[in-house]
Amino acid sequence: MKVSEAGRLTIFSPSFDRGGVERMLAQLARGLGDLGVAVDLVVNQRPPHFLDRLPSSVRVVELAALGDKPLEGAIRYLRSQRPRLLLSSKDVNNELALKARARAGVDTFIWFRAAIAETSRVAGQVFWKRWQSFRRMRQIYPQADGIIAVSRDLARDVSEITGIAEGLIRVAPNPVITPEMLELAAQPVSHPWLQEPGLPLILGIGRLARVKNFSLLIQAFARVRRDLPCHLLVLGEGRERRALERLAVRLGLGDDIGFPGFTDNPYAYLSRSRLFVSSSLAEGSPNALTEALALGTPVVATDCLSGPREILQDGHYGPLVPLGDANALAEAMVRTLAAPPPADFLRQAAQAYTLEASAREYAAILGLSQGIET
Repeated sequence: MKVSEAGRLTIFSPSFDRGGVERMLAQLARGLGDLGVAVDLVVNQRPPHFLDRLPSSVRVVELAALGDKPLEGAIRYLRSQRPRLLLSSKDVNNELALKARARAGVDTFIWFRAAIAETSRVAGQVFWKRWQSFRRMRQIYPQADGIIAVSRDLARDVSEITGIAEGLIRVAPNPVITPEMLELAAQPVSHPWLQEPGLPLILGIGRLARVKNFSLLIQAFARVRRDLPCHLLVLGEGRERRALERLAVRLGLGDDIGFPGFTDNPYAYLSRSRLFVSSSLAEGSPNALTEALALGTPVVATDCLSGPREILQDGHYGPLVPLGDANALAEAMVRTLAAPPPADFLRQAAQAYTLEASAREYAAILGLSQGIET
């Protein structure tokens, strides 16, 4: 496909790791590249994951090759390439982009992509940490030339924290659903619980961190398991692993819960699970929830800011339960396992989150639609 003449877009993510934000940025780069947009995906060092399907119109730029520190590399990159547009996500990258632009003396337009509801994320922290987080956003967000939020509720949250008018914050869905998802979902998985179709498998996916609140899921699972033989797998890695494993032992869950770690193909697990549960304290737009729906897997989610209510359309496609209520979560899990919605019905909820639909929305917002085929 012919590369658009509208100008090269820089997707700026020096802190690139295995998180959902990074996976969405890589898929956005791929989706825009597939449409013919010239994209630079800027990382500190090329990671071994998420980048295997990028088209030729996407260049991966390593700042470590341009300077000893990310700021030095970013300054040199901006001075040499002078991109017209730069899209950044996560505060650490946003601040670095602003500093590099000022030091480089370029007129690059910087857009921030807001990906998580900060109000909910810091809700359980001490006052000074919440104040510090909000103060940081109030300082840096007004310096952006534009802001894109991944859900409507998240746009409202950013507006309330920063004072930026909500009408000035654009909203675009995450590029969650890829063309190869069904193929990956059909790949074999060796885990023995996936070979037991008569015993329900419940699945949680995400970074093992406080904000994902897997302790709530484990507590709810313990209640479900009292009356219904079943298994729980939690896919992901993080600093909370040992605490979660200790909780499982304390609740006497024995061999009915597992922590397989990070996997590049969660779809193979999702497609074979009887239920997916999102137990988060805060989200932006939970990708695993959308993926489960796209694969026809029933879901239950906590009603956190932001994303689940929007994706599930106020509970139409799956139950929403109050934050921190293990009993309500367990009850919703039991009800859904007993009467799962039809797979075709669930797939309707994911239609707006395809790779192409998201890329086209970003291209329109960023003014990159010139030369893209409709």
